[in-house]
Amino acid sequence: MSEVKRHTFKGAAGEYVYANDFDRVTAERDALQVLLTAADERADELERDAARYRWLRDPDNRDDLEPEDILVVGIAEGEDIVWLEQMDQAIDANLESLNPAGGGGHD
Repeated sequence: MSEVKRHTFKGAAGEYVYANDFDRVTAERDALQVLLTAADERADELERDAARYRWLRDPDNRDDLEPEDILVVGIAEGEDIVWLEQMDQAIDANLESLNPAGGGGHD
């Protein structure tokens, strides 16, 4: 934020700022609040997506899953079933193939 020069006046108690300085700093604060609100909303969306993924990856919150315990989304034929770390690796590889420059394929 910008600096605001404070003024004192003879016979007046306290410090004062010019109205245009106050308005400028208030506008800066309001613009930053809009950006912060948007960032908070995006973080909430990402947290929901992460929770969905964690559930899909391991719906019972167990690290000892076997292939027959896995929730399958879509069609799987034996060796196509992935879970836990294998699911992470498959997703990472797919995202990397979509955007080899390292962007992960998502915003």
